[in-house]
Parts: sequence; structure tokens; C-alpha cells
Amino acid sequence: MGITAFVEPLVIFLILMVNVIVGIGQETNAEKALEVLKEIQSQQATVMRDGNKVSSLPAKELVPGDIVELRVGDKVPADMRVVALISSTLRVEQGSLTGESEAVSKTTKHVEENADIQGKKCMVFARTTVVNGKCMCLVTDTGMSTEIGRVHSQIQEAAQHEEDTPLKKKVNEFGEALTMIIGLICALVWLINVKYFISWEYVDGWPRNFKFSFEKCTYYFEIVVALAVAAIPEGLPAVITTCLALGTRKMAQKNALVRKLRSVETLGCTTFICSDKTGTLTTNHMAVSKLVAMGSRVGTLRSFNVEGTSFDPRDGNGR
Repeated sequence: MGITAFVEPLVIFLILMVNVIVGIGQETNAEKALEVLKEIQSQQATVMRDGNKVSSLPAKELVPGDIVELRVGDKVPADMRVVALISSTLRVEQGSLTGESEAVSKTTKHVEENADIQGKKCMVFARTTVVNGKCMCLVTDTGMSTEIGRVHSQIQEAAQHEEDTPLKKKVNEFGEALTMIIGLICALVWLINVKYFISWEYVDGWPRNFKFSFEKCTYYFEIVVALAVAAIPEGLPAVITTCLALGTRKMAQKNALVRKLRSVETLGCTTFICSDKTGTLTTNHMAVSKLVAMGSRVGTLRSFNVEGTSFDPRDGNGR
């Protein structure tokens, strides 16, 4: 009896531990993967400091007042003002910030301070891409002070007030209904057994000489508590977490990275997804994969397969 008394608590403890380990493990792996992606996509900038040209300076080390050189293919590392055009024109793709489908021409002309983002023709913004031209810019804002940083701040504020996921709402409704049912059953069992620990005698048609047995009352109270504990599905959280973890694993096989398990809950109830294509589903870049040229003989063609998808000429080899 001494050993068997610890079996049920031990099983409940193991189930809770599996629940915690699976949840923390999944979220930790997702965070590590995101950190690796951030390292791969870390931005570099060419900066003029104290009259010296510093190449490949990490974008996170930029400060307001730095002079940055931008050229075709560069990702803009911070919000900056165009101070000098080295080429005749400068065009920037800022669809990821403003949703514009075409690249925007930039100049050095002054604009009103309260102008909207589209009207700031003398400014280039973080996370946008230079598609044509070369210029020198003055850093004005970095980090969360940039336009894209403000967008992220608004997203974080909205995330703090997010509603419960559909699955969580259903689980809460199930828990409330189950609690009500268990409470009614326990109350009914308690009332049925009241006569065993409270007794009385009828004298002249009225109940008299009440007798109360504390020992029997405690015994039946333990029965009611045991009944309530047995009716609670302590394995339900572990089952839900395991199912969600399997969902994230299946999505990972399709190259989808899930940071939080609750994202799988919401995605499972989603019927339509409306998304902007440029900058979200695509990168607004096109790469040549095959070239066809006239052959050495009349009526023949030569084909060349091209590798690589970036502006770097060392990325891939043509054959």
C-alpha cells in the first residue's frame, strides 16, 4: 500500500513534466533557428568616419550622424537622408514598408518635416533596397526609432492585447462545463451520504437530539474530493501540447518555422489568408536561371544554366 499510494501522483507529475519539456523544447528550437536566420541576414554598411572609409561595418553599430555609402543591391541599414547623389539617379524599392509596387526615385531636395513616408523623396528607410544608382546618406534614426521600428513597436503592443486562440476558448468552455458537472455530482454524493454522519430523532413530529460524527463526515468528504480529482482529465494538457508539437514538426518538414505552439492553434482554424505578395511571399527580386543564344550553325541554339540568386557575381557559376 505504501508504494501504490505514490503511483498516481508520480504519473501525474511525469505527464506535467512531459508537457513542460515538449513546450519549452519546441519554442527553444524555434528561437535558435530564428537567431541563426538573423545572423545569416545580418546587414553590413560602408561608412565614412573621421575621413576614413570603413567597409562592412555591422548595421547595428551605426549611430545618427554617420555618413553611409549606398549602391545598387544594398539593403538600407537605417533611416537616412540623401545628402549627395554620386550617380545621375537613385531609385529605391520600399514596397516592404509602403506597399508601393514600383521603385521610388530619390533626390536631395528638401521636403516638409510632417510629410508622409511616400512624400519624403530625400529619405531612404531601413529594410528597403537600392535598385538603381549610388549615393551618400546621413543617418538620422536607427533601431526602433526608424519607420520600420515603429511598425514593429505597434505590432508588439497589439500582441500584448491579443485575444485567446480558438482552441483555448474551447478548452476553457470545456473546463467550465466540466467543473460545473463535477461540482453538481460531488454535491449530490455529499447530500446522499449526509444521513451517515448526521442523525436525529423525531419527538412530537419534530427532529430532536441531533448527532454529528466528525470522523464519518471527514471520511465522506475524502470520497467527494477523490471523486472530483478522478473526474479531472489531468492528461488533457499533455495531449493537447503533444498534438500541437506534432503539428509544428509537420510544418517544419515543409520549411515553415513556428515560434509559439499557439500559432498552430490559430492556423488550424484559419480558412483564408490575405497577404501582400511583394516583400512577404516574394523578395521583389528576379534572377536569371537560363540563357539561350544562337548556335554556331544555322537553326541551332545554345543554352546556359545560371546559378545563384543574388547580386553577388561570386554567387553561383554559369555553365
